[in-house]
Amino acid sequence: MTTEATPQKTQTPAQQGAQSHLITNKAAQRERIAAKRKKVLDWLAVEGFSTVAMLAKVLEVQHNAAYKTCKAMEAEGLVAPDAVQWLGHTVNLVTLTAHGAMMHAEPGQDFDYHQRGKVAASTVAHAMDIQTARLAAIRAGWTDWQSDHRNQIKASKDDRWLKVPDALAKTPEGELVAIEIERTSKTTKRYQDIIGAYLQLINKGMFSRVVYVSPTPGLAARLQALFTRLDSFTAVNKQGQLERFPLTDSRRSYFSFQDLEGWPK
Repeated sequence: MTTEATPQKTQTPAQQGAQSHLITNKAAQRERIAAKRKKVLDWLAVEGFSTVAMLAKVLEVQHNAAYKTCKAMEAEGLVAPDAVQWLGHTVNLVTLTAHGAMMHAEPGQDFDYHQRGKVAASTVAHAMDIQTARLAAIRAGWTDWQSDHRNQIKASKDDRWLKVPDALAKTPEGELVAIEIERTSKTTKRYQDIIGAYLQLINKGMFSRVVYVSPTPGLAARLQALFTRLDSFTAVNKQGQLERFPLTDSRRSYFSFQDLEGWPK
């Protein structure tokens, strides 16, 4: 007894082309998703936490698209939600988990993550100012941005850091610069101490200069005027004692001042 073979269905060229196009589209979609997630992890590995609104700017997508990316990453344990109360309203945060930090780091590399509930409400606005400055600097060609989150860790292991800047970054020309985000002003005495600490760090070759960037309209110009009026700063001398030194124009030239709007010039 013989049986007839079941005829195989063959696809038309149009059907084959449609299937190939579908596979290509799915591969491209997976690549886009992976690229977005890497950008989010790259950002959070430096900052520790952010907001969906900020991450939307980082990804250059609409808020809803950034929200969906964060929720998908949350489902995989790469990020976690957090929230703080600030000025009478809730600020929702996206934080880097231990799993997300480990998956972002190279095998065997040290990694740091954010612990939920550890963000102080008073620091949120300052952190967002730093991230706004970082995003603008990156778009202007600056590289190797290290925010306060990382610098504090570095300083804890190196006692040369007399003052920890809000950020360190390299200009497009490769110059390493310390960045201070100044939302409110300090006392004159405090600035004299800061100037002394920064001049010593510059003298040690830790970076080449300091830029004060202010999100408060008019503050950068006022800070510049204050630094111009100061005629001295305080620093520890060779005997280990606090001493007052003259603030000359050459020393003053290591400091510059800019508004956050329009930064970096």
